[in-house]
Amino acid sequence: MAALFSWFFAGPCLHRALAQRFILFSLLGIASASATAALWSFQPGVTVRGKKPETWVLDLRNQPLESAQAAARKLSSRLYGGAEAELHHPLVIQTGFSGPKVLGVELTAVSSGGSDLVVKTNGVTVGRHVWPRAARTHTLNRVFYVPLSPGSNQVTLEVTQPAGVVVIGRYLLADTLAELPQEPPPLLFGSAAALAAAPASPHPAEAPPTGGKLEAEDGYRGIWYYNQPTGDEFKYKYSGGFATYPQQHAPIAIYCKEVQKTFFVYGGTTARHPSDKQELLHMVSYYDHKTGQVPRPRLLLNKHTEDAHDNPTLQVDDRGYLWIFSSSHGTGRPSYIHRSAKPWSIDEFERILVTNFSYTQPWHVPGQGFLFLHTRYGGGRPLGISATRCLFFMTSRDGVAWSDPAMLAGIEMGDYQVSWREGRRVASAFDFHPSPTGLNTRANIYYVETADFGRTWRNVRGEPLELPLTQTNNPALVFDSRAEGRLVYLKDINFDREGRPVILFLTSKGFEPGPANGPRQWQTLRWTGTEWVRRPFTTSGNNYDHGSLYIEPDGTWRVIAPTDLGPQPYNPGGEMVLWTSTNQGESWTRVKQLTRNSPYNHTYARRPLNAHPDFYALWADGHGREPSESRLYFTNQRGDHVWRLPSTMTGDFATPAIVNE
Repeated sequence: MAALFSWFFAGPCLHRALAQRFILFSLLGIASASATAALWSFQPGVTVRGKKPETWVLDLRNQPLESAQAAARKLSSRLYGGAEAELHHPLVIQTGFSGPKVLGVELTAVSSGGSDLVVKTNGVTVGRHVWPRAARTHTLNRVFYVPLSPGSNQVTLEVTQPAGVVVIGRYLLADTLAELPQEPPPLLFGSAAALAAAPASPHPAEAPPTGGKLEAEDGYRGIWYYNQPTGDEFKYKYSGGFATYPQQHAPIAIYCKEVQKTFFVYGGTTARHPSDKQELLHMVSYYDHKTGQVPRPRLLLNKHTEDAHDNPTLQVDDRGYLWIFSSSHGTGRPSYIHRSAKPWSIDEFERILVTNFSYTQPWHVPGQGFLFLHTRYGGGRPLGISATRCLFFMTSRDGVAWSDPAMLAGIEMGDYQVSWREGRRVASAFDFHPSPTGLNTRANIYYVETADFGRTWRNVRGEPLELPLTQTNNPALVFDSRAEGRLVYLKDINFDREGRPVILFLTSKGFEPGPANGPRQWQTLRWTGTEWVRRPFTTSGNNYDHGSLYIEPDGTWRVIAPTDLGPQPYNPGGEMVLWTSTNQGESWTRVKQLTRNSPYNHTYARRPLNAHPDFYALWADGHGREPSESRLYFTNQRGDHVWRLPSTMTGDFATPAIVNE
């Protein structure tokens, strides 16, 4: 299986400063006063798996080449995760030169069970490289590098996934980047270029069997997930119970009036205790509005990853067949489309397609078929577009035969989108990721829509757009957040009674968690027919606080979101609150706090398609700073109760428990 390069950025300011200083010195041709050869190369001497090396430290300070090579021979060629306790240790490389240097690390292989590699410079994380579980060993044979400023530096490399193993072929020390091996080109640790260079997706023949009659699980348990350790009290950039994550996956729940059931999918887990290994399960179930009960959830597949970016989405076609779209974060794991064997049934599914796509947003347009919005990592490269995350769409009349992917946008380093369907119209609101810092400085809002099944895409004024959109200033731009120095985190998109779009989003001063980047301002953008009107709504504690926007037939706007700080303050989520506006967002009423005195933060309140008043929002909880159990909840339109889905079941059906009496 081809390897996945998945980078979660850390310390972009450090990267930028080090890279700029390194490039400046290189251009000026300033060499180190402590003379070295143009390129030093030294190889680890302990190459047998499982053998403990003499040391985990490579000290290059005041060392001639021969001494450095002798020191390297005392190192192991492997870095191990915590499952091999005697061998789990960070590798420490110490340098001290009067001029700038570049340290190269040739990574040759990664264990088939998956691994990560956390890289720090002077105690600050500059990158976390992640490889998924695969059919066989990941073969890399590529140099990654870290620029070193003049003076004392300490670089550490550590595998933090318990079963991970990373193999290092050699270490390199050079005065300039050009002196490192250039085929293939070396990649900066922590840079988006590493992700953009990801290889092709896995071959369908390597995908494990899926579909058939589904196994019934004994309860509703959500995945716990984290992204990017921060090294502070908040622990991670974002983390928690992510069964209904992320907002770029929609819809995940659909009410079907024909059978009076709300069907939903979510990210389950193999873990039964917080300390257990997490593997993501794609789960499907329903709430029966006639009985007020739920069945045992059904297990569609195990994604063999802990990454909640692989969570599923759901659609229902004109005949009542359920379609589950199984995403992949990047190109290293297979993605799937499955269809139920019978209409409105969760008992059995058949596999329709094995391919690769990310951030799935499938929409079934009545009488026409599927218009499938999604992301393709590096998908713009055949068009000469270097963006990492590119927005695409495909269409299908029957869900089986699909059109070729067509590119919608790829601005600078990429885009995230939220979308929704209104009648035969599908609309998308998306941001862009500025170069060179990428998604951690996401900005701006763009709006596009199609009313003819993707044949033509227009901006809000009805003007046709030339695709793909690749420039920051283009006719789809509706909000320039960079003019205000703010980041944008999109939450939801809906339509008012006139069919005009309304976008819900949050702005922030920075990507890091904590109050320093507050206040995190929730806002709405409404198209009046002649202009976009932007209005503030409320504030909350984290960029990844997510809620949904409902616009009801009587004109009421309703938001269900974790806008109150929770038991793990300033981590994602908190206590859920219901808000309403009767004047198109000009003012808001805090109707009710839905949860209180919770042990864990509540996260990612999601809106079902065709939402029934009795099942109006679905979400999960989880500890914001450490692995925990994660339960699933729902509420009704009025917010007078919150129900928890049963985490353990002894019968085939159960009645969800009310938890906010």
